[in-house]
Amino acid sequence: MTQGIPIKEVMVRQAVNGLEIFGSREEWLRNRPPHKVRLHASHAATVVGLPGRSKFALNRRLRGLQEQPELYNPEAAKWGLRLEAAILSAAAEEGEVEGFTFWDPGDAIVVHENGWMACSPDAFCWLREREGLTGNCQVKTTTNFQRGQWDHEIPAHVYAQVQHEMLCLDVSYTVVLALIGGQDFRFAIVDRDDVWCTDYMTKATAFWSNILADQDDDPDASDECTRSISSKYPAAMEGESIILPVAFEQVDEELEEAKAEIKKWTAKKKAAENLIKNAIGENELGILPAGVLYKWATTTRQAFTVKESTYRKLSRKKQREFNDG
Repeated sequence: MTQGIPIKEVMVRQAVNGLEIFGSREEWLRNRPPHKVRLHASHAATVVGLPGRSKFALNRRLRGLQEQPELYNPEAAKWGLRLEAAILSAAAEEGEVEGFTFWDPGDAIVVHENGWMACSPDAFCWLREREGLTGNCQVKTTTNFQRGQWDHEIPAHVYAQVQHEMLCLDVSYTVVLALIGGQDFRFAIVDRDDVWCTDYMTKATAFWSNILADQDDDPDASDECTRSISSKYPAAMEGESIILPVAFEQVDEELEEAKAEIKKWTAKKKAAENLIKNAIGENELGILPAGVLYKWATTTRQAFTVKESTYRKLSRKKQREFNDG
């Protein structure tokens, strides 16, 4: 061991290239987006196209063409770091994870050998069953509202994040520690998925090529993309026009087909609802032989900017769901 350096740090530095530890959180923040543009682990879920995320918007943020989201909330960071330390200690010292030890590098960044991918590991860890191999450790705190996402496996966005981290760190496993609702501790051991990582690197390289070329990604179906395009073009130049490329004839056809399908199924939905409402009549509940209940309740809409009115709302549930409230 090098004199004055903890053995765990020596083990990590032997296993991981490109580890840079900063002397303060402020210095660490200066080496993260938007100050230094790299593809971080938090971007991985967007790059692989998980629902609700937009490569178009992320591309423009990383190129400095769109306002960055708030990356640093001092109060949230303070409590997050305190909880992170407590969760790591509980996992190691109280035996929550068998054979688990860790080393927290503090404010650190590891840059992939390609120079444009990076991650900030919460900690490095070792498991007795992994025979001394250094692993990655990711700590999560979340609310009871998100408990269902953790019931059977880790959420998809966390999986993408830790696979990105393992690529940067060149390690073969991650221990994910999660505290849900402040009282429910869970952990998972995630192995590096080389097939997933190969596909991810293809997508990440294509995404980064657009960054380097100062070129937008293709628009997508997310609300974030809609907001990004509105930010890009906030106002029209009155009276100006553009001839769209021939390829947009197909886009136009697809849009019209989609609108026609929505109109058709909206009409079917409305007709079915009206049939059920008419059958329920003045009753509140309509019960199907299979146990499905329709509730056509009387609801009062409070007056805010519109006049107060009373209307009836139709909802569908299985009988046991009504019984459960």
